[in-house]
Amino acid sequence: MFRLSVLVVVVSAAGCKTTEGPSGQGGAGFRAATVDAPTVPMQAMYALCWPATASAQERVKLLPLPGGDVTFEAKNGASNSTGWCLREIITSYPVSLRPTAEQELAPPAAPVDLWAALAWVKLLAPGRFGPERGLLDPAPLAAACFGKGTVRDGVIAVEHAPVLSVRGLASIEAERCLEAVLASTAWPAPKDIRMKLVAPPRGLAAAGDVSHYFAPDSDALGVLDAQTVRDTMRTISPKIGACWNETLVRRAGIGGGRTFRLRTDQNGQLVSAWVSSSLTDGAPAVDAILDRCIAQSIKGLRFPGTFGDGAYTWVFATR
Repeated sequence: MFRLSVLVVVVSAAGCKTTEGPSGQGGAGFRAATVDAPTVPMQAMYALCWPATASAQERVKLLPLPGGDVTFEAKNGASNSTGWCLREIITSYPVSLRPTAEQELAPPAAPVDLWAALAWVKLLAPGRFGPERGLLDPAPLAAACFGKGTVRDGVIAVEHAPVLSVRGLASIEAERCLEAVLASTAWPAPKDIRMKLVAPPRGLAAAGDVSHYFAPDSDALGVLDAQTVRDTMRTISPKIGACWNETLVRRAGIGGGRTFRLRTDQNGQLVSAWVSSSLTDGAPAVDAILDRCIAQSIKGLRFPGTFGDGAYTWVFATR
């Protein structure tokens, strides 16, 4: 289907068919401490443990134990799940870096830093899931999005209502790139996360191809014939179907469409393809792994007898 329009992004995500371990809630079990110390201080991740509805009076007292373990006491209405979450973060660090004195924690006064949230994913997700669940270390790919454009603070949030969702007002290329990365991330536990979107910290190397979120700098040479685009895209329908089926296995409940802008040279050879927000109705199926699969599937296509710019929208059905 060949369409163009503009749409605010709203997507839903939930994992399935995983090798999931502890749930990260309530009386969850805990993975062994990591061999190498995470690069983000554990205190930066504490904000992830508090629910969005936590009152300012709630407190969790952390009580270090001999050998590096830690227990907790939830006070003033704080939930035990908050304490378990804090304990899991602490016990995932090497013993030498764990607190040795009692401390009392309160709900955060500010949103959690994006990079602390992604460090939390890297810290805990590999102990719960395999790569079939999604991105287990999304920070380098997120950094690649920032490396190519501007991301405004406050445009994206991660929610769980009741399935993991990424909701926001992403409207420029780098924001759509980051939104897709967060949507395909294997979050260790369902949480509502309001993140402060700041530039990557020094020392975090960007990695991964995000070029298919960014339009080329050159101008279009013409306009692609819509029927030729439809006919050409039908030739790769099995590949696109395989991309979508893999996405459904990883993210039950996702649905909607995805639009790619297309540019060919004067021989009709595809030279650029990038994700667009153009969709006439419904919600985009936002997912970085899906986008990468589509970009690889359309690579090398030729649109005989026409050249210039065009677009194509795949409308996917939810299982």
